[in-house]
This record gives sequence, C-alpha cells and structure tokens, in this order.
Amino acid sequence: MRHFVAGIILGFGTYGAEPSKAPSDPRILSVYPPVIRSGASTQVVVRGTTLTGGRALIFGKEGFTARVLEVKSEPSKEDLPNDFVRVEITAGSIPEGSFPFRIVAAQGVSNELPIEVIAGEIVDESALSAPLGSFPRIVAGKIANKGEIDTIWIETKPGDTLTFHCKAGTPSFDPSLVLAEPSGSWFEEGRLNRIAFNDEPLHFPGLSTEARLVHRFEKGGKYAIQVRAFSGQGGPDATYILRITRGIGESPLLHPRAPSSWEERQFTRRLPAEWMARLAERGGRTMDSANPKVFQPTADDSAETSVMTAPGVIEGRIGKPAETHRIRLRIDAPQDLAIEVETPRATMPRFNPVVRLLAPDGAEAVTNVYTKRNNNGLYMMKMIQAKSTFTLRSAGDYLLEIRDITTDVAGDDFHYRVLVRPQIPHVGKVELAEDRINLEPGQAKPLTVNLDREEEFKGLVLLSAQGLPEGVTSTAGMANPIEKPPLPNGGRVERYVGKPQTATLMLSASDDAQPMDAPVTVRVFLRTVTNGRQSPLIPVTEIPVMVIPRRPS
Repeated sequence: MRHFVAGIILGFGTYGAEPSKAPSDPRILSVYPPVIRSGASTQVVVRGTTLTGGRALIFGKEGFTARVLEVKSEPSKEDLPNDFVRVEITAGSIPEGSFPFRIVAAQGVSNELPIEVIAGEIVDESALSAPLGSFPRIVAGKIANKGEIDTIWIETKPGDTLTFHCKAGTPSFDPSLVLAEPSGSWFEEGRLNRIAFNDEPLHFPGLSTEARLVHRFEKGGKYAIQVRAFSGQGGPDATYILRITRGIGESPLLHPRAPSSWEERQFTRRLPAEWMARLAERGGRTMDSANPKVFQPTADDSAETSVMTAPGVIEGRIGKPAETHRIRLRIDAPQDLAIEVETPRATMPRFNPVVRLLAPDGAEAVTNVYTKRNNNGLYMMKMIQAKSTFTLRSAGDYLLEIRDITTDVAGDDFHYRVLVRPQIPHVGKVELAEDRINLEPGQAKPLTVNLDREEEFKGLVLLSAQGLPEGVTSTAGMANPIEKPPLPNGGRVERYVGKPQTATLMLSASDDAQPMDAPVTVRVFLRTVTNGRQSPLIPVTEIPVMVIPRRPS
C-alpha cells in the first residue's frame, strides 16, 4: 500500500520560458541531500521537470511526513525548465535503508526515486572545514561538474583500519574512490599521491556500482579520500553518500537482484519444492504430483555413477578446481524436458555452472551454453543460461555433467541445484512498460504489458486492473506490432528464451472524471485460460493512476 503524505505549499516560483512541447509527466531527476536522518527533520531539494505545483510526497512506507516549503523553476537548455521543490521531510522511527518516493504536482504523479535513511549524523561535504577524526561518519556530496573531484580530509592513528563506502544517489552516477596522502614530490611539496583506489568490487550486469575501499594505515596523519565519477561524468544530479566506518565493513552483495516479481531465467532465483506446482498454476493447470526427489551426484573420480529420474533435483558443490559432477538420467520414453539451474550462494561471474547432457552414445544432446554467431565479426558467442528446454526422442541412460566453466576456480560457496523436469506450458515473466499513469478527462493511455510464453504455452491470457479511480475504465487494446526480422545465425534460441508477447490494457477517463488530489494504487493482474480452465489471479504489479486537470491545448 502506498502512503500519501500531505504537504503545505509556502511559496512558488515562476515558470521559465514556455516549453515548445506539451507538458510531460512530472519527473524527478535527483534529491539533495540524498540521505536523511531517522527520527529527525531534514530539508531536501528535489530537482526535476514538470514539478510546478508540487504539493505532496508519496512514500512506500509508513512513518514519513513531509512539508513542501517552496517550488521554483529555472530556464534550461532542454525543452523543459528545471524545477526545484524544497521539502522538509521527517523520518519517524524508520530503520536504515533505501525508500522510494514520488511527488504529486499539478500535472500528476512523478516517477520514483529512492532516498536513504540512516541513524547517524550527516555532514555536507561543502560544510567540512576540518579533517574528520572520529568515525563512523556519513558525508553527503555532489559532483556538480564534469571532471570534478570532492576531497574529504581525515586524520588517522597508526594501525587504524577504515572502510570507505560510496553509494550513488541516482542510478546514472557511478562513483569511485581514491585514497591519497600529501607526501609531495620533487616538484611540489604537499602533492597528493595515490595510495589506494577502488571502484565497485565486481563489475557485472545486475550488480551494484557502489564503490568500496578498505585500508589499514601503517602510519598516522592526515589523508585525503577523494570521490569522483568513474568516467569523469558529473552534473547537478551526480549525488553520493560516503560512509566511513572503523574496521572491515560488510562485504557487498554479489547476487544480482531479480528486477521482476517473477523470474525464472536468472541463476539466483529460488527453485522451491513446490516450483512445478507454481508453474502449472501459471498455465491454468493443477499438478498433484509429489515434490521432486533430491539426488546426489558423484564426483569425476568416483567408481560408480548414481542414477536419477525426472522430475528430480541434483544438489552439489564444486569444491575443487576442474571438478566435474556426474549423474545418469534414466529416460523410459520420449519426452519434453527442462533443465533449470540455481546458484544459491556464489553465482556469475564467480561461479559459472555448465550443464551438459550426453546421449547414451556419448554425443552431446543438450547444454545450458547458448551459442550463436555474431554477424559483425562472424565469431561465435557463447553464454550460459539458467534454463534450457529440449526434447529427448530416445529412451536410455543419459549422462548429466555439472562443472564450472573454468578449470582453475572452486569454493566452499560454489553450491548448485539443478532441476530436471517435464516441460510445463505457462506464462513466465510479466512486466509493465509504464511506471505511472496521469490522465486528463476524456483521455486514454495504454498500460503496456510485456510477457513471455514459456514452454510452448498456447492458452489465452486475460488482463485486468483493480482499484481504478472513479470515472476511469480499462479495456483490452491491441497496439501496432513491431515486426522484427528473424535473428540470423541465432542458434537454438528456442531452447533458452521464452516467446515474447506484448499486450495492451487501455485506461480511459470519462469526460466528466474529476481531477484528484492524489493518485490511487491500481493493481494489475493476469489470468490464464487453458482448455476452458482459468487460473487464479496472478499479480503483475502495482501502479499509481491519477486524474489531472485538462492541460492547455
């Protein structure tokens, strides 16, 4: 549930030049400072476009109150002026964490942007006049121009160990850290010389770009910790939070976070015992079979290989470099199968599990390595996948092999779970393209739903929206499809990806729909129909919807 926080407007600025295009939806670009203190009131400035008339903030958690103090606009080189909303936010007994918020303005509700809440004291980088000597400390700052470097002086004692952690306030900013000492040079006394550097500990899609640096100071004295953009970018939205703590701080999470409420093609998603029943439900079917049996593979130096049947789960750990685990899969009749791989602890790019299924004659029948040809350089591209679908047409004992993609790494956390099961046609990942809807009376806008049909699912998909504002209705629509040519040299792509489909749910406001003071939360559901049987409602997401006054034509 979204929580509406009313605001009192105390002052207004004026518009800049009239934009050449029709006003767009409100958009938040940044908030400064990007961190506030729990149990205290903090004034922040929200920067964005089309924020004029900003009157309230919406948080995703209870405990926040807000008061809009001032709204002003400044001309911009872009089509729209820059809008600034000064707000006083009070965070009650809020635990430390990141909390998204939106602004309600004259033109509707904005996008989401997170603000950080911490329990300690916060100091602004521009207000620092003396070296920091007591820790932990939280510093809020901004790289306002390209190539800019913020230098924060600290004072340490011999033997001190400090952890420096820098988090960006906006997704587009990638901070890095440099630790330097004023040891000078032959040309310049007091010159800062770098003694340590770090960007994010591991750069990989889906992982955080937060910079982290741990350093033990052999000698005491004054040192400089510098915050800069990794590639030299900067601007009014390049905000950051620098946290300095004693000792070795908590290591960053190296598990990509699933971006959707439903995910089946990432190694880090869970494969619970009831996984097959959940897949069947998303296909409008029921499955009464028992949970898959768990099997233990044998290492490559074992004398005898164990045997499994489908459905079954193989659990193991690659504990030695170049180790290969094997198990025999007994197939009694031709069938369509799926192999799903879960890495509950270490995952890509540290642990890269390769699964191969060999036919009784030793030939490779299927693997989770997707191979295709790059049409520019005409070289082969190989990518490991968390799910593979295939058909076995011959009975017999197949050999399943599991190993890391390299022969020189292993670890205590290289655990894996491999599920071998019959294919279950169903609807996979479902996402909305929009993140909010602002409607004028008499206007209609689409909710674009992107979904994947998995494992040859051919049933109907019904979409619905619940909790619509008064005067707003939803109807099914059909967008003009984008005709994509077949992927040349795409390899066996059907084994590794679902069939994408786009559907549209049109939201229409009647001519007499009344403008709203705040948005309502609309819940989007889907339901599948297979052989006349409907599945239970499957939640897709929640989205704020608001009716706004008619804009000037």
